[in-house]
Amino acid sequence: ATFIMLLPQLILLQEPSNWRDCDRNLLQLLITNVIFTVSMICFTVIFSIMEPIPLIIKLAFHGFGGIAFIFQLVLDAKSLTKDDYCSVTVPQLYTYMYILGVVGTLCMVFYALIVPFWLLTT
Repeated sequence: ATFIMLLPQLILLQEPSNWRDCDRNLLQLLITNVIFTVSMICFTVIFSIMEPIPLIIKLAFHGFGGIAFIFQLVLDAKSLTKDDYCSVTVPQLYTYMYILGVVGTLCMVFYALIVPFWLLTT
């Protein structure tokens, strides 16, 4: 399922019209999101292969989660605010980043609701 998320990102990167100037730096955010997606795929493979998981990999995963949280906040600030210029100059990229912002925010709300229950059971 994660590979499905990577495909539209790579298609958007190859589209020359998305390389136009936008004051929101959406192209840089897309490139960073591709790096995060590949990292997520790598962690998925590592966790499915290794048993038990070494402490260093657990720490790296938690660090990745913290950095991904900060990235999502930046993505929300850049993509969820209305911007007529970017929506006209790079409409496909703007729409995709807007959708990523909404989905990421929904995931953060879901995890915020789940974490207290996880802490109570550990």
